[in-house]
Parts: sequence; C-alpha cells; structure tokens
Amino acid sequence: KVTVSVLYWRPPKHFSRRSRRSMALHRRGCSSAAFMAAAMLTALVALLPDGACAKEVLPPIAYVNRTIYPALTDYRSSPRGYPLLAIGLLSDVQYAEREEVGRRHFKLSFGKLQHAVREFNANRSHLDMVIHLGDLVDSDMSTYLPKLQPVLDELKYPLYNVLGNHDFLGSPESAFDTIYKQLKMPARYYSLNAGPDKRFRLIMLDGNDLALYSTKAGSVQRKEAEEILATLKRRRARNAKPFNGAVGAAQLEWMKGQLQEACDAGQQAFLFIHHPMRPKDEPTNLWNDIAIVPIITSYHCAAAVINGHAHKFLYDYHYTKHRHVHFVTFGGMVQSPFTTFGFADVYSDCLHVHGLIFGREIDLHYNLSYHAPPGSPSARPPTLPAPRPTVASAPTDGGDVAATVAAAKGVVSEGTSSVEARTAALREPATGSGGDGGDVLAGSRRVAMSLSLLTVLLVAATVVRVCNRRAMK
Repeated sequence: KVTVSVLYWRPPKHFSRRSRRSMALHRRGCSSAAFMAAAMLTALVALLPDGACAKEVLPPIAYVNRTIYPALTDYRSSPRGYPLLAIGLLSDVQYAEREEVGRRHFKLSFGKLQHAVREFNANRSHLDMVIHLGDLVDSDMSTYLPKLQPVLDELKYPLYNVLGNHDFLGSPESAFDTIYKQLKMPARYYSLNAGPDKRFRLIMLDGNDLALYSTKAGSVQRKEAEEILATLKRRRARNAKPFNGAVGAAQLEWMKGQLQEACDAGQQAFLFIHHPMRPKDEPTNLWNDIAIVPIITSYHCAAAVINGHAHKFLYDYHYTKHRHVHFVTFGGMVQSPFTTFGFADVYSDCLHVHGLIFGREIDLHYNLSYHAPPGSPSARPPTLPAPRPTVASAPTDGGDVAATVAAAKGVVSEGTSSVEARTAALREPATGSGGDGGDVLAGSRRVAMSLSLLTVLLVAATVVRVCNRRAMK
C-alpha cells in the first residue's frame, strides 16, 4: 500500500511549479536507483546456484501413501533394454534409538531400511550390487551396526559401503582404524571392476581421511586437519565445518592412478564418496573440493561422482555437471519420515537414476559420453564381445591388512570382486539417446524465474514513468 501511494502521489496545487518539478526529478532519480537495484537483484538470482533458493515446499501430510514404490521398469519392453550395470543406492541411514531431532527420524530408519531391502530383492534380477554412501549409523557403530546387520544380510546382492562422518562418532579413537572392517570393507578406500568384461571401474573414496572426528588427537593427520579447517575459516569458506573432511595426499595419488588405469583400459569410471564436491560453496562440501574436481574432470574416462552427506535432495537443483562429469547428491534416508532409496542404471550412453526420495518418485537421465583425445585407444566406447557368465563374490576379508597398508602408501588396492553376470539378453548394449534431465530442469527454472522478475520490473518502470509525467504537468 505504501508503494502504491508513493507512485500515485501528486504534489498539491498550491506548490510552486519549481517545487513540483524538483520533487518530480527527485522521485525520478529514486525510481531509477530502485530500478537499477532490482535489475542487479534479477541478475544475482539468475547467477545463483540451482539449490540456493530451493526449499522443501510440500508439508509432511503431502507424503502420505507415497512410500509405495511405483511400478518397476519393464526392461523387456524398454527401448533401451537391460542396463549394462545396475546399482542400488542408499545413503545416510543414520539409525539410532533416538527421538526426532531437526527432522531426522533416527528410529524410523530401521523400518525404512527393511523396506528398501525388500524392494531391492523384489523382481530385480538385473541388479548387480548395492552401494551405501556413508553414515549407516548416527553414532556408536559397535552398538547399532549389530542391529542393522541382520537386515543387510537379507540382501541378495553384494553390498559395498563408503565411510561417512557419523560412522566414526561415538566410537573411541582406538576403534577408528577398524571401522571399515566392521562394515566389511577391504580398506578405507578401494576400487572394483564391474559390468560385462569389466567395462566399468568403481572407485570408493574416503572423505574422512583428514577430519577432526576420524583422526587421533595429536597425530599428524589431526594437525593437518586442524590447519585445513583454520585456513578455510580465515577465508570464510562455507564448507569450513567440523563435520566435513578432506581427501589426503596419499589417497589423492591413489585416485589418480585408478583413473589413469581406467582410461588406459578403456573403462568408464564412477566415483562414490560421502561428501559432495559440487555445486561450489555448499556448506557440506569436501574441504578440498576445489582441488579435487579439476583432477577428476581432467580424465576423459571419468563419468560421474555420486555422494550423500547433504541429506537434501532433488536432482533438479542439487545436481551439477562440470565439463563431462556429472556430480549427483543423493538424499538421506534419515531426513524424512518417508523412505529414500534408488537405482543407478548405467547404459552405454546414459545414466538412469530412479527411485524414491522422501517418498517422491524420481526418474531422470544423464548423458554419458567419452571425451578421449582423437586417435587415442579409448576414443570410442569399447565394443562388447560375447558375454560369459561369471560368479559373484564379495570382497574378501583376508586381505584387509594388506589392503590398508597398500592404500596408505598410495598403491592400487583393487577389490577382488567381479559382479554377478547376467544372460546374453541382459548383456546386449542398450540403444537410444537419453536427455540430460538435470541441466534442462535447472536451466529452465532459472530462466523462468529471471523472466518473471524482468516482467515485474518492466511493469513497475512503466508505472513510475507514467506517474512522473503526471507530476510534471
């Protein structure tokens, strides 16, 4: 009301013509300044990251009766056929016998995990493995993991874990070196070959390598973590949080070796880590995200980085693509009273991500492309020879010590598993082209917001100009 009254206010007739004119000029100057400020605000909104203004818009009541998984994809009638690699995704289960805190439903995670396991096992003959992206418990691994283990043992497919920050909380420092063994991991970070003829390299990273919660007091790693955090705080970085961590130098060299081996072998590399790396300036990002992202994107065989930790999700705003690598943040199961789990189906040219996030269905596609230099051996996707069935095997526990030592020295420590093979019909390369759903959704949303603001600005500018002309008469 105040704005409208100011726009349509006219000086009284007893004011002199000079006074009326000076007041009109003053108001014109104020309206020009307001217009410039609004234009700058519009440009700022257009340049903001996709998730900067995103919030959960639906109330909890809107999620009722939405936890029933939609009809499973009929791959026999799908134009793409069966995927070359099918991965079940879980993240941030964070089970604990605690009451709800900050919309984190710790107790409900047990039932939601049971539901996800049933869905993974139901009619999923093409599923190769399940990957949990960290934070299996909220704290005290030795207390709550034995309660979850019977549920996880019901899985019909191999389970691979990634370490999260909550996996270390509540445990004594003497147990830090054995957390990965409790999760049946071959090492704190490791890799494995998967898919037909080992077409894919899956690299599991440890974002807790340098952190305040996963290193022993007085150790070299703790001092380095404290220095990194202090530096980020001086720079006022948004990810300067004590619940984040960094990838150490030895692990970084190991990752480079893994990516180089994958590129030389003509494989596509998928990286899994708990902490996100992009979008930039996210509070939950890895401490050294700025240093690691250019390294990953410098390898043409790197296809995607999938992570958890942020709990917030949707691919249309918490997803980004840097060069040819997709960075996808998966939602946390603990963050909603309704379940969260999904699937990542890898085709020759597409990454298909679908499932439920906070009880809502998602079904998105991201283009996969090789970016090898012309003339290199891996410039084209490898052709698939006739398939030969193999037997699935989980990572062996006998090489835990050797794998840990090798990983600490930066030596390649590769998982010994080869995933469960499918029949010849399941091995045929998929056909068809996929769209890059994340880019389209995020771009269209920002364009629509910018156009709406510009329209409002133009209308306001027209009204102000008309009022100024009336005041001049």
